[in-house]
Amino acid sequence: MPFYLATKEMLRNKGRFLIVVLIVALITLLVLFTAAFGDGLALAGKQYIENIDAQLILFQEDVDISIPASQLDRAKLNNVSRVEGVEDVGPIGFSIASIVLDNGQTQDKIDVSLVGVEPGKPGAPRVFNGAELRSRRANEVVLDRNVLDKAYIPIGSDIDVKVTRSGEDDIYSLKVIGHAEGQQYFFLPSIFVPLLTWDKIQAKSGPTMSESDVDFNIAAVRLKNPDTWPEMIETIKRNVSGVEVTDPVTTYQATQGFSDMQAVIDAQQQFVLVIVMLVIGSFFQIQTLQKVAQIGMLKAIGASNGLIAATLLVQVMLTTLLGVAVGGLAVWAIASMLPPGVPAAFSGQKVLIAVITLLISGPLTGLISLRTLLKVEPLTALGLGA
Repeated sequence: MPFYLATKEMLRNKGRFLIVVLIVALITLLVLFTAAFGDGLALAGKQYIENIDAQLILFQEDVDISIPASQLDRAKLNNVSRVEGVEDVGPIGFSIASIVLDNGQTQDKIDVSLVGVEPGKPGAPRVFNGAELRSRRANEVVLDRNVLDKAYIPIGSDIDVKVTRSGEDDIYSLKVIGHAEGQQYFFLPSIFVPLLTWDKIQAKSGPTMSESDVDFNIAAVRLKNPDTWPEMIETIKRNVSGVEVTDPVTTYQATQGFSDMQAVIDAQQQFVLVIVMLVIGSFFQIQTLQKVAQIGMLKAIGASNGLIAATLLVQVMLTTLLGVAVGGLAVWAIASMLPPGVPAAFSGQKVLIAVITLLISGPLTGLISLRTLLKVEPLTALGLGA
């Protein structure tokens, strides 16, 4: 009976309920895309660090875990590698560059993070196509999958990498030997080169004379027992001076703007959910006030408060469910048409949480109108009371 009464009224006032369904659908669209863009931007900022094959990250001391400000040398690396419990250490250097694509009459460019790593060491990319970096000095490069999403560059191709320093551009030719999984760093696709090649490119200098001359930003530390990483942080700091040690999560959370961006996106989602509750609550409160006489008639012919309450909740749930379903279909349709460069990442867990939250918010706001319905007196509602 509650379902019959709820659907009967919705069909009779379909225009009014359709507007609310569309409003809920638009809010669903906003909630899911806000979550997707938040995850996409977060992924673009942390993807490489989050997936690094190491348990600890080594920084220069007193730089507030800032990757650009950190400068390490080979001596520090050697000292850390001798600490008991450390399995391997890999140096990593970061800079910005562009891949220049010649399309005949025009030239396009893809801005990338130029990452210098040591072949076979922690921090080196894992490839799904082609070969991994092998030589420390070769003019070879492994491309991140995110580069391939912008322009497919096959194995064996030569690419021109442009770096700019002091207002001058330099072009370096590199041979593509592999394609790696998604490894974005600082919101840009990544390309990986041997550390000595990275030093030559980013410093705009001649060949490096010695590996000890190369300064890099951070080092990835792989442990013999990964579960001991909290204790190993203090062990390394106690045995090696001038370094700061932390875990990958703390590293990417300390990235400039990362925490602030996530806080803004979370606040937006919370405000949107409040709007959902206000919209649905206001609509059903107005609906309730407009049908006091109908509720009085139902009670006069024997309808119980339980039946009235169940009918309202069914109506609220159906309205919310239809709105979320329409919004979800719209999200799916729009997401399938988004170009690869748009930073949207739909996490199954977050989408599920957002949908459940929206579905729960509807019945909760229905409780506002429920009190009004239960207080309706049949004679008073029909104008027959004293």
